[in-house]
Amino acid sequence: SGLMDDLNSRIQAQGDHIPCFVFVIGLQYARDLRAKESYGEPALTTPAGTLRFLLKEGPENGMHVLVWCDMLSNLARCGRSLLDEFGVCMAGKMEQSDSNSIFGSPVAARLHSENRAVMTDDTFPRVIRSFRPYIKPEFSFFETLSIEQ
Repeated sequence: SGLMDDLNSRIQAQGDHIPCFVFVIGLQYARDLRAKESYGEPALTTPAGTLRFLLKEGPENGMHVLVWCDMLSNLARCGRSLLDEFGVCMAGKMEQSDSNSIFGSPVAARLHSENRAVMTDDTFPRVIRSFRPYIKPEFSFFETLSIEQ
């Protein structure tokens, strides 16, 4: 795919790169990204394998993946260990078991308002921050982020 080609060229070139952001809005609808029931990681030639490779190798090469998914169980359909590949996780109120899986704490289950969310960042292990999220931007906002090359 084009994303894999871009990432591979960035890996080969080494050095600083113009940041590239890949948005996956509504992961629960992307059936091609679901991992097939097998042992090990999906093949790089599959969309699921491409996503996993982008999550693993992309950030240090200037490619970042931002994913929105409605439930943890839908994220798990893309691979049981996929959550481990995210450096930053954010969530609103959720079930205690889901909160424990993501944050290692029931903190997201204890949120008292829909205008609150929590996040964790691998840079600061065990630090969970509470914040006020904003509404999802219109699609036109993402179009303005696009850069013609």
